[in-house]
Amino acid sequence: VRVKPLKDVRRIDFSWFVPSLQEHHRCRPAEYVAHLLGHEGAGSCLAALKAAGLATDLSAGLQEDTSAAAEFAVSVDLTPRGASELDSVVAAVLAFLGFLVRAGPQAWVQEELRGLAALRFKFAESEPEVDYCRRIALSMAQPFYPPEPDAVLSGDHLLSAWRPELVEELLSRLTPSSLLLTVVIAESGAAGDGGDAAGPGGEWQVEPWFDTQFRVCPPLSAERRSLWDEAYAGAGGGPGDAPWAALFALPKPNPYIPTDLSLLCPPPAGGADPSSKPSPPSLLESTQSGCVFCLPDSRFFAPKGVVALEIGTPGASASIERRLLGELAAKVCAELLNEESYSASLGGLGLEIFATPRGWALQVDGFSHKMAQLGVRACETLASLATRGDDAEVGEAFSRVLQQYELGLSNACFKVGDRAPYERRRVLEASFFHYDDMLRAVRGLTPQQLAGFVADTLGGGAYISTYLGGNVDAAVALSFSKAMHAALGSPPPLQQSDVHANTVMLLADEGSCWLVWAVGAKNPTDSNSAVETYWQLGPSEHGLSARLTLLEHLMYEPLFDALRTKQQLGYTVHCCARNTLQMLGFTVTVVSATHLPLEIESRIGEFLASFLDSLAAMPATEFAKNVEAAVANRLQRDRNLAEEAARYFPEIEARTFVFDRAEREAELMRATSQSELAEWARRALVGDEARRLSVHVHKGGADPAGEALPDGALRFELETEKAKLSTWTQPDEPLPPLAM
Repeated sequence: VRVKPLKDVRRIDFSWFVPSLQEHHRCRPAEYVAHLLGHEGAGSCLAALKAAGLATDLSAGLQEDTSAAAEFAVSVDLTPRGASELDSVVAAVLAFLGFLVRAGPQAWVQEELRGLAALRFKFAESEPEVDYCRRIALSMAQPFYPPEPDAVLSGDHLLSAWRPELVEELLSRLTPSSLLLTVVIAESGAAGDGGDAAGPGGEWQVEPWFDTQFRVCPPLSAERRSLWDEAYAGAGGGPGDAPWAALFALPKPNPYIPTDLSLLCPPPAGGADPSSKPSPPSLLESTQSGCVFCLPDSRFFAPKGVVALEIGTPGASASIERRLLGELAAKVCAELLNEESYSASLGGLGLEIFATPRGWALQVDGFSHKMAQLGVRACETLASLATRGDDAEVGEAFSRVLQQYELGLSNACFKVGDRAPYERRRVLEASFFHYDDMLRAVRGLTPQQLAGFVADTLGGGAYISTYLGGNVDAAVALSFSKAMHAALGSPPPLQQSDVHANTVMLLADEGSCWLVWAVGAKNPTDSNSAVETYWQLGPSEHGLSARLTLLEHLMYEPLFDALRTKQQLGYTVHCCARNTLQMLGFTVTVVSATHLPLEIESRIGEFLASFLDSLAAMPATEFAKNVEAAVANRLQRDRNLAEEAARYFPEIEARTFVFDRAEREAELMRATSQSELAEWARRALVGDEARRLSVHVHKGGADPAGEALPDGALRFELETEKAKLSTWTQPDEPLPPLAM
C-alpha cells in the first residue's frame, strides 16, 4: 500500500498479522523478538541500515493484540537514499528476521529481559492515580487476567516463563510471503518505480474518514519476491558484495544493567515523615568555572538519581549559524552515543543532550550505579567533536543528523495550532530564528565547521551549572562534577555575565497597546484558523505569579464551556499562564474550522467581558473553594526524582534560585482577596494596563494581509517593527550561601 502524506515524511511500515498472543503474557514472545529486531547496538538491523545510509530510526513491537489476532509491526524512518532504494531496506529487515530464525531463541536474552522487568517493577515510580487505576482495570478485564492474587499488580510487568517454542512459532510467521508493506513518502521525497518496494501501478484513491490519498499496488513480481526470499535466507540483498546477514550479530550482554543497588541515603529508622517540607538543594561549590548543587534523596529511597548540567558558553545565540552549529553538535553527539545510550536506556538510564540559547544542557537520570559513567561519556563525546572534523564516523553521523534536522524544519508548525504559539515566541524573544531561515542556513554547514565551532566555543570558556539529586551525597556530587568538567576538556573559566542573557521584547514602554500579527497557514489545505491572544504582564515576581495561577484556575473551565461546548468554535480552547524568559504573561488560544480569526477574536472579547463580571460577582464561598483548589494543585508533591529535578534545575538555569517558589506563591494566593484579583484582572486584560499581542493564523489559501482588524488594534509587521520595540533582560540573582 502506498500512502501520500501531507508532511514531508519518509517511512516504510511492515505488518504481519499473527494469532493472538494474549494468553502468553507471562513469557511475551513478541517482546523477545521486538527487543532483538528493534535493538540499536552494534550488529543490529538499524546499525546496518545506518551504515548503508538508508535509515535513521527503526522501531518494532506489537501494534495490536486482541483475542482474535495480533499485529506485529516494524517501522523504519528513511534517508533520501533509503526512500529511493526501498527494496534494499525491505531486504535488510527480512534478512534480520531470517538471521533470528537461524540463530534460534537465546535463553540468556530472555533472562536479561526478565531481570530488567523485575528491576523496573521493584523500583517503579509513582504515576497519576487515575492512570494507575485505569491500567489495572484494563488488565483485569482481559480474558488472560491471572487468577493469582499476587499477580494482580505484577501481571503486566514481570516475565516468569521461558517458552522458546513460542518465539520460534512467532518468527515462523514473520516471513516475506505474509508481509504487508505500507510506504509513506511525500512526493518531494518519493522513490522512483525502479526502487519502489510498493511497486508501480494502482490508481490513487481517497479514504473517506481523513481524506488520505493511497493506492493498493498490484502483486509483487517474481523477481522482487525472489530478491526478498534470498535476503531472508541469508544469501543476498546486502550493500556491496556481502549479504545483509553477514553484517548482523546478536547484542552482547548489556553493560549498563545496574548491579549496585545500595542506598547512600537510606530511610530513617521510623520511616520518612510524609508531611515534612521538601529540602532545597544545597550549594556545594561556586567558582569561576561554575556551581554545583546537590539534593540527597530524603523521600523516595530508591537507588536512582538525576544529574543535570547547563554548559553556558559565550555567543551561543550570536548568529543563526552559531545557533545551528550548537544544535547540530548536540544531535551529532547523541547520534555517536546512540548504540551506548540505547543499552543504557534498556538498563533504566536515560540521556538527553540538547542545545539552549545559552549553550548546551545535559541530563542523565535513572539507576545511579552507572549514571556517572554515561554522563562522562556524553561530555567526552561532545568535546571530541572539536578534533574530529575529518573523521569518517562523525561525517556519517553529521549527514544523518542533517537529513533529520532538515526534515524537522520542513515540517515545523504544519498545524495552525502549533504556528500560533511559535509566532508569539518569534515576536517576544529577542534571539529567535525562523525555521525557514534556519533551513536555508543549515544546508551549507559541514563537519569541519562543526569541529571549528566546538573547539572555539569550549576553548572560549564555559560556566557549568550542575544539579545532582537522588542517591548521591556531597562527596559523590563533587566527584561527578569534576569528572564531567574534565571530560569536557576542562574549558577555561567564564564569568556568568559573559553567558548569553535572556532578553524579551516589550510590547509597549508604558500604557496599553493591542498588536495583531497575522500569518497564513503553512499547509495550504488546512481548513483551520487559530488565534492566540497574549497579555504581557511584567517581570516574574511572586505576587504576579500567584494572581496568574488563580486567574488560569478560575477561567479555564468557563472558557472551554463557553467557546467550545456552547458556541462550538473549535475543539482546541484553553488559557494558560506563560513565563517567557522570566517575563510573565497570559494566553487564550482557540483553533477553529468554522470561524475566521476576526470572529474568534470577537468571541474571546465577549467572553472576557462576561467572565470579569462573573469573577467580581462570584459568591465568596465559591471563590474561597477555588483558591484552596488552586493552592492544593500548586503544592502537589513531586512523584519522582525527575519531577523534583524539573522543579529545581530551572531555578539554577535561570539564575533565580527560588527553591521554595511554590510555597511562597501558595501563601500569596491565599492572601489575594476576590476584589483585588477581579480589579487586577480587569486592568490587565481589558483596561488601561492591557498590553496585548494577538497572533492570527489564517486557514490555507486565505490572505492574512487583507484581514480587517478588531477595534482599537494595530497591525504589527514583524520584519520591520520588532526591532523598534524596547527590550528587557532578566537580571541574575546572587547565589545562595555555600553549604556548611
